[in-house]
Amino acid sequence: MRKPDLKCYEDKKTGNSRLCVRCQEEEDMEESLRRDDEEKERAEQKDKIDMKQKARERMKRKFAEEKRKKEEEAVKRGKIMK
Repeated sequence: MRKPDLKCYEDKKTGNSRLCVRCQEEEDMEESLRRDDEEKERAEQKDKIDMKQKARERMKRKFAEEKRKKEEEAVKRGKIMK
């Protein structure tokens, strides 16, 4: 059964339209689900950005650690690297 494209009730005096109780509940439920999906999507995007940033920070720490070890080895060998 298809939902109607138009509002369920129309006030003849004012011309204002509104949904019946059942249709309004369905509309509210759909809106709630839509909002929940948007919030989940935003949270996933934020998590994705956070994971990329953490990976970038790990790579920087790893690079700095390797650079420090190379400098220590050079000092031990008597070579000074700058």
